[in-house]
Amino acid sequence: MDNLIALVHQYQAAAYSGDVAAAGEFLSDQVTLTLAGNNQLSGVYLGGDAFFGAFGRMMEITAGTYRLAQEYDSFSSPTRAVFLVQEQATRDGHDYVYDRVVEFIFDGPRILAVRVYEGNPEVVDVLFK
Repeated sequence: MDNLIALVHQYQAAAYSGDVAAAGEFLSDQVTLTLAGNNQLSGVYLGGDAFFGAFGRMMEITAGTYRLAQEYDSFSSPTRAVFLVQEQATRDGHDYVYDRVVEFIFDGPRILAVRVYEGNPEVVDVLFK
């Protein structure tokens, strides 16, 4: 398995377990998160606090139901790892399933940027309206 793919998997294991301190060790001090779409989470988040704040807000909106359901595929270059994934969440009694492309850009061993591209933007925009 590619080293950057393995680093992302390690980051995800820490982040999805709720260990923000451990997940933060994988991030550059200048990390940015870009969320596409037309909803309350869309935008660019600069720095670790804003980065984790966006995910905290995502969990709050979905009452903790947001999860990575499936990783379809991944590939990498020397400075990037790209994942094709399916995610799921529930809000107000409705289940949402949507695809995303998540690009991780690295500065050495640390994640410098995460860019999320929506495969089903209309679903995500309703979920996070």
